Amino acid sequence: MRRRTALSADGPRPSGGVPVAPDAAEASLLTFLGLEPLEDAVYRLLVDRPDSEPAALAGESTGPVEEVARALDVLVERGLASAQPVGDAVLHYRASSPVLALGPLLESRRAALHRVESLVTTLAERHRSAQAHASGAPIEVLSGAAAIRRRLLLMQDQATIEVCSMIPLRDYHAVITFEDNHDEIEDVLMRRGVAIRGVVERSWLERPGVAATIATYAAQGQFISVVDKLPISPRTVSSTASVADS
Repeated sequence: MRRRTALSADGPRPSGGVPVAPDAAEASLLTFLGLEPLEDAVYRLLVDRPDSEPAALAGESTGPVEEVARALDVLVERGLASAQPVGDAVLHYRASSPVLALGPLLESRRAALHRVESLVTTLAERHRSAQAHASGAPIEVLSGAAAIRRRLLLMQDQATIEVCSMIPLRDYHAVITFEDNHDEIEDVLMRRGVAIRGVVERSWLERPGVAATIATYAAQGQFISVVDKLPISPRTVSSTASVADS
């Protein structure tokens, strides 16, 4: 028996079922490519409903026919849809191929993000130089756990050869745990071919689950050494790292 699919204003709907709506986290992703929310919603519906009239796309998720018609005109103007008069001269709309229509927009946004990334790096260097000049200190001083955490992650992300770290055992709260650091950046670095080398105090192995976690990281390709005690002052932050980028 063939399963029939009915169309509603809210999206494709299996007979007797509920509308299939886009995931909430993805509902407005196309707005990142420059589409307005209504244009995004109308285009998504049009992808599943070729040769539709504006009235067929109007509904709770898109609004009245007049607004849908305006959104369709914008989509046609931007090359995301085409319009063809049929019979009674009412325009029927068809979505353009997402790969052909959205691909150039995606590449444009990607290039813009690369330029923004370069600008952020330049501004960071200028900020670091200005702060050092203003304070008269040869090093940059960071205050607050959030700022230190961001800098540690940024330093590692900029590495091209290796990241070396020492992980002492401390009773106070660390700005970033070695588990969080692994989840946020180390896995990405290893996929890029950056070597991860760590020295861990033996006392860590006495904590439940830590030995198994370290063994897992080693199996993934990290170089981990265990020592009785690390030569770090008690006043030093609980994790220090050096980054090789050349």
